[in-house]
Amino acid sequence: MSTRKRILVHGTMAAAALALIGYMYAQLAGVWAASQTTHRTSAVLNPGTSEITAASAEEIAGMLMWRVPLTMAAMGFAIVAMGEGLLSAWRKPAAAPTDTRTHDEKAEELIQQLLKDIEATKQESTLSASS
Repeated sequence: MSTRKRILVHGTMAAAALALIGYMYAQLAGVWAASQTTHRTSAVLNPGTSEITAASAEEIAGMLMWRVPLTMAAMGFAIVAMGEGLLSAWRKPAAAPTDTRTHDEKAEELIQQLLKDIEATKQESTLSASS
């Protein structure tokens, strides 16, 4: 398997697994944030503006639902890509397959020589029998 294919296959599997785990972590963080007795608000930068507003626990949980799995999946893919890249640099290149034709050609030459010898023997025996 080529290095790129290994990175793609293994990185995708790792990213999918880590995204699932990240989703579960986000759920836990959302439950924890919602269960706080004193509702703390966090400062959140609004997209498109430079205003910073307070976010409720529900908003924080909503943001965590996509940020945590996406970040974990991206980091997992990057780590697997680095590992596979280092592994491919560490491995020795695959040996070229040995050419089996040389053995077949030698065998073919021997068979042809034997056939010529047999034909010559038959011709000699036919000539000696006819005379």
